[in-house]
Amino acid sequence: MAAPKEEQIVMHKWSFNCSFDESVKKVVLKVSDSVTEKKWINKLDCKDIGISEAEYTEKFANVLNDEQTALGCVYPDDDNTPLQIIFKDQSGKQLYQFALNRDY
Repeated sequence: MAAPKEEQIVMHKWSFNCSFDESVKKVVLKVSDSVTEKKWINKLDCKDIGISEAEYTEKFANVLNDEQTALGCVYPDDDNTPLQIIFKDQSGKQLYQFALNRDY
């Protein structure tokens, strides 16, 4: 007798976007979840990341574009808790962690 098939339920399907908003001189981090239709956002000064504006394109953008960088999310248990987004290098060392608030 064949074993019953396990059903897989997709609880989250998220996408990440990062840009530099020249008009306000801020790094804009966005996460959206197509399953729950929730969105999160954070706008950071470069100093919040520990870099200058010039370093954004050299340092932080390199982290974003490096195929070896792992990106993960810690989903909040409720709508009042920020989503955490974590960047790690190939060895697993955490490079950055940011909290993103719900974007209604």
